[in-house]
Formats: sequence, structure tokens, C-alpha cells
Amino acid sequence: DKLRKPILFDTKADYMVYGMGEQAIIDLGNYLKDGKDPRTIKGLCYISKEPVVEYIQIPSHKECLDEKEKYIDLFKTFYDNNDPIYSKGLCQEVDGRYLIQNPPSRHMEEEEMDKIASFPYQRDAHPYNTKDGKVKCLETIKFSIMTHHGCWGECNFCAIAAHQGRTIRTRSEANILQEAKHFTTLKDFKGIISDVGGPTANMYGFECVKKESLGTCIENKRCVDAHRLCKTMKVDHSRNIQLLKDIRAIPGIKKAFVASGVRYDLITADKKHGYEYLKE
Repeated sequence: DKLRKPILFDTKADYMVYGMGEQAIIDLGNYLKDGKDPRTIKGLCYISKEPVVEYIQIPSHKECLDEKEKYIDLFKTFYDNNDPIYSKGLCQEVDGRYLIQNPPSRHMEEEEMDKIASFPYQRDAHPYNTKDGKVKCLETIKFSIMTHHGCWGECNFCAIAAHQGRTIRTRSEANILQEAKHFTTLKDFKGIISDVGGPTANMYGFECVKKESLGTCIENKRCVDAHRLCKTMKVDHSRNIQLLKDIRAIPGIKKAFVASGVRYDLITADKKHGYEYLKE
């Protein structure tokens, strides 16, 4: 029954990168290396003695303690300012100082996502932890493939829309297939890819054209709700189907599963390819 202060106040850290963080952490490293002030970096939070007047002033920590409904207002404002195309920065007073949250980082392009996915990850627990025994959860993710970022489902139990965003950004098929081929060179790979997916597996490869240029809709408009799919969202599973077939055709790969969440309303909305995707 307590409400903690923003995490920067408890940790005594100088900065916090929020969201997916790839671009912000590169910018932060470069700014610190060059002796520049990092406080202008998008996707960054910091503590200030003064408010940033042009940012949205959200309820203070004390106001949220005194009146719990204020925290609902705070979260609503935060949630509505998570899109990099139009979102504003946020400012919260905490015991006479101010938490400053800069606007979100831009979404990465396909080429950038491919580059980051191509780094030589070890796909293993850090040697420091091996003395404690095997990390069981690695078995489910070690040979899995992330195909995209983002989810526009906005399920009330889920925080993905708040930290990955509500716009789908996909990796290229060629880059995903390259990762799958790399699996076959690893000595402990048994031919099974545990997951080809993302926050919602069958959102790969398509997005609303309006959202890509204007950002996510506001004023209580959702891409999908309990009753309908927005008419501007043209669901198309064809790229995803072909991707799964191409992965399974790679020599040395026996099976490739989809273990991420799947939205069945998207399957029924895709009259041309939905059932084919379900069978695949």
C-alpha cells in the first residue's frame, strides 16, 4: 500500500534510459565520451532542480500519495505520450526536485534492427552465473528468433505497449534467415527453433500506413478492441507464412515453432491468409 518515488530518486543514478533503449544508450555513450550534456537525449530521464516548463507537468509524488486517483491521471498522461512522432516530455515534482522524462526515442528502421540482431550474442548465461547451476529459462529462449518490436493490442494486463511502443517494426526476412542458419553451426543446437515471434507473433510484416507517418491514434481510438479491428489496419499474414516456410527449409532445422502470443482476431480478420497462417 505504498507508492515509491521515481526510481532515479531511490537508486541515486544520474540517468535512466527508458523504452527499448538502443538509440538512447548509443547517444548517451557518445555524449559522455565527447563531454556533451546528455540531458537533451530522447528516451532519457534525469533529476533536475528546476522544472522544464515546456514539458507536461504531471501530478507530483505528494499529490499521488494524498489522492490515489492522481496516479491514474499520471499514468494516463504517460501512456498518451509514448509515441516518438508527437509525444511531449514529462515533468514531475518530487520533494522539491523534478523528474524530467524526455520524449521517447525514435523507432529504429529495418536496417538498424537487422544490424543490432546481427551482433555476436553468446546466447548463454554469463560465466559468472554458471557456478550456480543451469539457468532453466534459457532452454525456452536460447534458440528463439525475435522478428519484430512493438504491439498494438493494448491489453490491460500487459506493459509491452508502454515500453516497446504501439508501432510494429520488423526485421528483414534475409536477416532472420541468416540468424536461423547461424543456429545450425552451434554445437548444442538440436534442430528445434523454439519461437519465431515477438510481443504478438502474427503482427509481423504489416502496419497501419497512417500510424507510420502520424503516430498512434489518440482520443480513445484503438487499432483493435474487444469487438472490431480498425478498418485502416490491413491484416496480412502472407509474409509471416512464407518466413516460417523458408526457416523450416534451411538444412539442419527440423522444426520452427511459434511460442509467442497469437491474436486470433487477426487471423479471422485476414480472410485471404488467416486460416493458412493458423495451419502453418
